Amino acid sequence: MGRLGMRQFGVRCRDLARTEAFQWALGMGTFSGSLSAVLRVLHERGVVDIVMWVPDIAIFGFFITFASLVAAFRTANALGRYTDAAMYLHRLSACWFDSASTLFAFCRASDASDKDIHEFQHLIVRLMSLLSAFCLQSLQSSVPQDTLKTSGFRFEILGSTDLDPVTQQMVLESKNKVEFIFQMVQQLVVDAQKSGVLSIPPPILTRSYQELGSGLVAFHEAKKLACVPIPFAYVLITGAILLTEAVFVPFMTAINTKGVLSSFVFSFGATFLIWFMNGVADALDNPFNREARSLDASSVQHELNEHLLQLLRQAASPSVRLVAAQGRLASEIERNRNSIATWARIATVKQISGVTERHELEEARHSELSDPEPPEPPEPAVAPPPLALERPREAPRLRGREARAISRLPSQVDEEGGGLAQVWELPEFRPWRLTGTRHGAPRGLAASSGMMERGVGRTGAQWT
Repeated sequence: MGRLGMRQFGVRCRDLARTEAFQWALGMGTFSGSLSAVLRVLHERGVVDIVMWVPDIAIFGFFITFASLVAAFRTANALGRYTDAAMYLHRLSACWFDSASTLFAFCRASDASDKDIHEFQHLIVRLMSLLSAFCLQSLQSSVPQDTLKTSGFRFEILGSTDLDPVTQQMVLESKNKVEFIFQMVQQLVVDAQKSGVLSIPPPILTRSYQELGSGLVAFHEAKKLACVPIPFAYVLITGAILLTEAVFVPFMTAINTKGVLSSFVFSFGATFLIWFMNGVADALDNPFNREARSLDASSVQHELNEHLLQLLRQAASPSVRLVAAQGRLASEIERNRNSIATWARIATVKQISGVTERHELEEARHSELSDPEPPEPPEPAVAPPPLALERPREAPRLRGREARAISRLPSQVDEEGGGLAQVWELPEFRPWRLTGTRHGAPRGLAASSGMMERGVGRTGAQWT
């Protein structure tokens, strides 16, 4: 634990020592220990025979077990209320921010003027901050909202004085401040839809109403923990059991210990622990209460205000885009894996080195919007290459029977050339053929399989 951790631990211990539960436990422990020490001294001097007053050890063990179970059940119930209160506290903040963020996003599709859009967004931020602050104040006070003291209001609000005086007066004079501001937000959304600031389709706009409704439901569920205490009869019985324990324990420790100091220590420790545990459970009866020192509602309100301010700063920012024109492939994304610390360090280095990619993207975007480039003309269709004619292959030299068969063929006179010519009628040899053709080649042209020339398409052909 570092120096800062030790200092924070010391501050928390000091705050815990100032609580009512610690003071009650310290007082009752001191009383029980002092009584045990006095009884031990009187018993050693023979002034009082306390053995006659001490119950059987089995009965005392049963009583201590019962008292411990009662305190444990009380503490478990208080811890359950604490966890529920923490959940409702953060759910309230999430609902208010989600509703405001949704309305801000809907404004990007608006056709209204920038002045109307900015006014609507600033009103939403102020009303959401005011709504959250009054919710937390109502939960901490445990009193009706019409009796809230504005002098004890300690939650920060964004720009509440910027609202018109009539609205401020109506909010302060209303008996149900949370519901009043909630209705103001809903009316503001309806007026914005009517004026064209929110031109989003109504089925999509209902998302903001749903988040607002979820926030109000969470607020009323949290009021169950703030305004509905533990039954008084149970609190009274628990107090009576603890008081009985503080009186009976000194008699047992005075008999079963070996000295005055040990009698005081054991009696003080047992009584202090059980009373302090019950006191903490009483303080957590309303976990939102400031005296419980459990939930820091002020930090939650401050965090919500920071989120709302970020919405205002981000309202006019351009949409996110990739640096590459067509994005990244899946394999490139898998290789480009970095931690948040590495990404932040790279972004910082780029910023220090003067890289202004974001400004270049914005300038390119504005130039595209102001002077859009004409569409590129389509590429002309490329005609397929003509069929290439090649010389016929020489007739293969025949040997054996084929040569003798050819020699027996009769000679015919070549009328055009005037000479003699041998006509070779060999079915195995054809001087012209078409390679690489598809089905349906002209008759007389034999298609060859497996002699497709490189660079010719599936429909190309070549004489060989």
